[in-house]
Amino acid sequence: YYIAAAPDREECDSILDIYQVPANIISHCRKVAEVAAEIVRSLDNAGYGLNKYALQAAAMLHDMARNEKNHARAGAKILQEIGYQKVGSIIGSHTDIEVDDNGRITEGEILYLADKLVREDQVISIEQRFTHSLHKYNDNPEAVRKIENRRDAAYKIIAKIVAATGQGFIYG
Repeated sequence: YYIAAAPDREECDSILDIYQVPANIISHCRKVAEVAAEIVRSLDNAGYGLNKYALQAAAMLHDMARNEKNHARAGAKILQEIGYQKVGSIIGSHTDIEVDDNGRITEGEILYLADKLVREDQVISIEQRFTHSLHKYNDNPEAVRKIENRRDAAYKIIAKIVAATGQGFIYG
């Protein structure tokens, strides 16, 4: 039997509808998908081959379980259960990720970064994204450590993209 690599746009819309994902989260996911597509285009122009279909589906669906505890893992599980293994694995690491400085850029890294560059449905800088959180939790050392790790992972991914494309990063 055949397992499709990734749901197309219409299937993603159906999945979002079936799981009753709120409109504001769908708007966020669409903007993340746009940002991810731009990043992939810059990498494609540099001869980098990524699974853009799986990445687009993952971007469209990454917050489908947003209202659940550990929503990245919950969303990944749903996608894997309906036959989209690759899409599920990309979604599973969009909140926390280990970046291999010397490894190939992965679809998971692109989704992670694109998600960090979008607040609601607006593109923001990594600095904007993390400054607010660091200030908000400055009295909680454990939270600050996690926020700094997430920020550092985003900067590592940007550095990998810059190295791969030989250009400045398109999102500042």
